[in-house]
Amino acid sequence: MGTEPSNSVSDARTSLVAGANPQPQCHQRNPRDRLAIRVLWVILYSIQQPPLAQGEPERWSFNAGATGVLQQGFYDDAVNDGGGSVGDTGRGSLALDLDATFNTSSRTRIFAAASIAKGDGLNGAGGVSLRTNADDLEDDVKNINGRSRNYLLEANFAGRKDLTDSVSVEITGGLIDATRYVDTNRLANDENSQFMNEAFVNRLFLPSYDPGIAVSLKGGRWTLDGVWMSTRTSQSNGSYQNFDFFTVEAGTGYRIAGTRGTLRISLVTTSDSFGDDHAAVDGGSISVDHELTRDLGLFARMAILSDEPAVLVHKSLFSGGAALAGDLFGLPGWTTGLAYAYLEGVGDEPGAVQDSNVWEAYARWDAAERFALSADLQRVGDRLRGDENPRLWAIGLRFHYAL
Repeated sequence: MGTEPSNSVSDARTSLVAGANPQPQCHQRNPRDRLAIRVLWVILYSIQQPPLAQGEPERWSFNAGATGVLQQGFYDDAVNDGGGSVGDTGRGSLALDLDATFNTSSRTRIFAAASIAKGDGLNGAGGVSLRTNADDLEDDVKNINGRSRNYLLEANFAGRKDLTDSVSVEITGGLIDATRYVDTNRLANDENSQFMNEAFVNRLFLPSYDPGIAVSLKGGRWTLDGVWMSTRTSQSNGSYQNFDFFTVEAGTGYRIAGTRGTLRISLVTTSDSFGDDHAAVDGGSISVDHELTRDLGLFARMAILSDEPAVLVHKSLFSGGAALAGDLFGLPGWTTGLAYAYLEGVGDEPGAVQDSNVWEAYARWDAAERFALSADLQRVGDRLRGDENPRLWAIGLRFHYAL
C-alpha cells in the first residue's frame, strides 16, 4: 500500500532452503502476513476435505441475475437536493447480481456476492423521499458505505451445528447484509420480482454490506435471528459516523381456519454514536405474510423507531397489500400485486418530511423458466413541513433474467 514490503518472509524462505534456523526472522513477520497465511491455510484445508456425501450440497454453486428497469416519472412540486425543480423525466438502470458459494464441508461454507450496475433510474432524480427502485444501482455499488469498496457486497464464512434432531444454529461472520437474515416476507421482499418501492421491500433502518455477525437458530416452525453490525451513516456535514447496530427477530409459522402464514417480531437498537446527535436509535417491527389460498396472499409490515437522530427521514412505517397468482389475458404465469404504505417523518424544521404516502401496483409475467417481464405503477406523495408537497407518478417496465 505504497510502502516497501518486508523482507522477513523471503529471508525466512531462503534460510529454510539453506538449512539455517529461520526463527530470528519469524518474529519480524508482519501481522497482515500472518493473517494472510492463516486465511490461506483455512482455504487449503477446506479444499482438501474429502468429497461431500451423496445428498449433501455441491461443493460449488453460482448464481447470476440481470435486472433492467425503465421508468417514466411525472413530478409535481418536487425539488432535488440542490434546490432545483424536478421536471418530468424518463430514466433507466441495469444491474447484474452475482454470488458464489463454496461448501467447505456439509456444515460450513464461504459465500460472496457482488453487483455491477449502470444508471440510477428515477432514484437519481430525487424529488421525493423514497426510492422508486430499491435495488442496488450504480451509486449504491460504488464507494459502498463510504469505505472505498466497489461492487463487492458480501463476503463471509458460515458454520452450522445441529443442537438436537429439530434445532440447529448457524453463525455467519464477515461482510454481511442484515436483510438476508431478518425482515423476510414472502410477498414483499424482492424488488426484482415483487414490489419495487423501498417502502414495500424492507422495514426502516436495516444496514447492509458492512462487517458483522449473524446468528440463526431454527427449530420446526420457529426461528430466532440476531444480527450485530459495525456500520456507519452519513451526517449532515458529509462525513461518516461509525456506530454499532443490533437487532433480534423471532418468527413462527401458524395456521388459522385451514390457512397459514408467518409472523415475525423484531427489536432494534444502536450504540450512542449514531448520527449528528450521537444518540441511540431504538425500535421494533412486526411483519406478517398470510396465504389465504394457493394463489392469493396478504402481507402487512409495521416498524416504529425513536425520532432523536435527525439523519433519519422516517420514524414509522405501516404497509400492507396483496398478491394474486393465476392466468391473465389467456396466459399462465401471471402475478399481480397491490400495496399501500404510510410513513411518518422525523424532522420538525421547515422542509422536513412530515409524512409520506405510497401506492404501488405491479403485474409480472413469467414468460419463461428464467425470464420475467413486469409492468409497474407507483404513486408517491410527501407532505413537508411548509408549503411544498412533492408528488410523483412513476410508470415502469422491468425485466429479470435469472441464471
